[in-house]
Amino acid sequence: MHHFRRWAIAALAALCATTLVTGPADAVPAVPTQLTASTDVTEVDAGQEVTITGWLTKDSPDGQVGVSGGHIVIHLCDGPGCTPWGTTDTITDATGHFTKRFAPSRTSLLYIQFAWPSTGPDLLPSSVVRPITVFQPISFGSQIARMADGQVRAYGGYGYPTQVPPPSAPVSRIEYSADGATWTPVHSVALAHFMYGYLFYSEYLVHPDPGYWRTVYDNRPTYARPVTTPAVYVA
Repeated sequence: MHHFRRWAIAALAALCATTLVTGPADAVPAVPTQLTASTDVTEVDAGQEVTITGWLTKDSPDGQVGVSGGHIVIHLCDGPGCTPWGTTDTITDATGHFTKRFAPSRTSLLYIQFAWPSTGPDLLPSSVVRPITVFQPISFGSQIARMADGQVRAYGGYGYPTQVPPPSAPVSRIEYSADGATWTPVHSVALAHFMYGYLFYSEYLVHPDPGYWRTVYDNRPTYARPVTTPAVYVA
């Protein structure tokens, strides 16, 4: 019995010596990445494309090196919180560079993000934000005439794409010129009446002098390009 006990203790000690519990291997830390990107233009008309070029790199003992096969996602965002109005993506080439063309639908922020690589070690995400101005196609016109009571009536409309409405009621500026060359602002009016897909305004002005009249839209520089109606002579 004593011999068996000594044998059992020795066998258990040998088993413990050969089955030491080891902790998990040290996790390899994720590698930081850097994303740079630029656009060929900062302003486009709706429907026109913008070209985004960039370079994705990662830290290495030899400095920054390109990341190949990196998934680049581009969101068209309404602000820092980024409710996306559209998304596109591309993949970096063997040197970490990428080029992507697409047509943004509205003035917004381009949130360009490295999402994940298709190959290689774990990499940390990186991103960059670039603003883009998209001018919407609008129709803008007015009619100006003198009424029987002597007042000048100016009225007109403003049409815009229904899928991209202006951020607030546009403002039209009514201008007068005695000679058709030097213009003076007379009145500003918000186009707040909606009908048949257009915003309308109608104003009566007390201005007895004959001369030239026109209306100008330029209060939303990031929504549409400025528009000036042809001058009209009112006796």
